[in-house]
Amino acid sequence: MARFYGEIGFGHIVETAPGITEDVITERKFYGDVLRSNLRTNDNDKINTDTLLNNSIRIVGTKYAFDNIRHMRYIKFEGVLWKIDTIQVERPRLVIGMGDVYNGPKATAPSVA
Repeated sequence: MARFYGEIGFGHIVETAPGITEDVITERKFYGDVLRSNLRTNDNDKINTDTLLNNSIRIVGTKYAFDNIRHMRYIKFEGVLWKIDTIQVERPRLVIGMGDVYNGPKATAPSVA
């Protein structure tokens, strides 16, 4: 089983000006294991095929991770940001399932340990 060490992006809705909200992303670093690792492509009658990652990563959950499960947006794996599709709670760990490449907002500040 391969080891994992990387960032997970958490998105929180913040009011940046009166009546204007923005999804602000912060990253936290986690340790874990790569449970399953496979890559597939999807040719849905498109010019460019979609690349999907069917990976599962089990991380050691921290208090912050458990308190903010619903805010998890992406996980950085092999240098690419992947959208988090599923999260399974297996205390004291979380099993995270990845899917498509993440194209949403990203963290602007350095990662928090």
